[in-house]
Amino acid sequence: MKGANSIIQFPEDCCLHQQLEQYAEKQPQAIALLYKEQSLTFQELDARSSILAAFLQFSGIKRGDFVALCLNRSIDMIVGIFGILKAGGAYVPIDVDYPADRLAFMVEDAKAKVVLSEAALKNTLPKTDAQIICLDTDWISIEKQCPKGEYRFVSEPDDLAYTIFTSGSTGKPKGVMITHRNVMNQLEGQQDIAPAPIGRMLLTCSISFDVSVLTIFWSLLQGAPLVLPQQSEEKDIVRLADIIDRHKVTHILTLPSLHTLILEQAPPEKLASLQLVNVSGEVCPTPMAQKHEKLLPHTQLYNLYGPTEATVNCTFFTLPKGFDEPKVPIGKPILNYEIFILDETLKEVPHGDVGEIYIGGSKDVVGKGYWNRPELSAERFIDNPHEAVRGGKKLYKTGDLARWMEDGNIEFLGRADYQVKFRGFRIELGEIEVAIGNHPAVKETVVLLRNQHEINQQKLV
Repeated sequence: MKGANSIIQFPEDCCLHQQLEQYAEKQPQAIALLYKEQSLTFQELDARSSILAAFLQFSGIKRGDFVALCLNRSIDMIVGIFGILKAGGAYVPIDVDYPADRLAFMVEDAKAKVVLSEAALKNTLPKTDAQIICLDTDWISIEKQCPKGEYRFVSEPDDLAYTIFTSGSTGKPKGVMITHRNVMNQLEGQQDIAPAPIGRMLLTCSISFDVSVLTIFWSLLQGAPLVLPQQSEEKDIVRLADIIDRHKVTHILTLPSLHTLILEQAPPEKLASLQLVNVSGEVCPTPMAQKHEKLLPHTQLYNLYGPTEATVNCTFFTLPKGFDEPKVPIGKPILNYEIFILDETLKEVPHGDVGEIYIGGSKDVVGKGYWNRPELSAERFIDNPHEAVRGGKKLYKTGDLARWMEDGNIEFLGRADYQVKFRGFRIELGEIEVAIGNHPAVKETVVLLRNQHEINQQKLV
């Protein structure tokens, strides 16, 4: 599976920003970011993020602090991510389209000392004791105070890199804590699946969605350019296809539903540069896979599966030519991951029987738990009863039901609870019920997806 001349090494004892700095030295003038008519080289990205890191440390950010990131998609957004990491902090991505109450809860719950944003969004941010820094209008001041970008290196591979908040059944979002080492091991596994060098990668989702993690770091940390559409531009398929064509994008990671729209609405000639498409976050429908093969026969298609708690993806299935099975499997574990399908007593079920997916790994692939939720962390991140055999010290209890197929692939069978997936975001229906139930005129609530077939077929963690 690996090509000896094309494998990029992602050392687990290295922090994410260290890998970026290596490419700033190796290929300083190579393009790192493309956004509208703007571009940034690896040297420029590294220098700007170093200046921001120095300023954040000057502003009081210390190792392990959370820094919220609330920006429209832009070059500043990526500078913000690496600036936070270099300062020793962990970034907390906040979607600009989140309701004000949810945004306020996340900033408060994370105890973020700083919010990186932009002038156009400043008035929409919640009242907070955190320092608000607008990277567009405050940049001149930032650069004047820290012109050389001399930040203090304080990070370790086991430090948090980011915390993504997901829906919670109690009505409160919960933050999943992921380390630098977790991400490096994810990148190593992804490289094992698809070792060919990336030409250009397209970011197709919000940074509050975990697929963005793999998109951003898999491309930039192997020295490949990252293409950024404008905010919400991925919803305009014609414009998205133009971006793919204009920038000769070779790799995308996206939702099956979005890829379905691309196949339906984009002229195939606009997609000719694509070499690899990864879909994840939802059930992959067979008709979409068949249409992909028909329109893009030379573009490899993978179906990936994995929860945020296990650092994005943990299994993959390579769509073969002529696939016509009713369900697309979620495949086999990627490098560094181990999948267990267990019964209620945590014993492995026989092949063909239904059980719950638990995720472990030969390296650190499972996150550190939920921020400020020790009881929930203990419930979902459990000691591995099979550690003496395989799987590492910890397993993540997913709540997903599945079975091993005869060919060694895994068939996903739905949820063991009421969690659903909508447009790639996992939603606890209980969270919506709690919000509605807080209204004084409401006595009881029941929340369902409108289409019952979708409830049965499109529930993924």
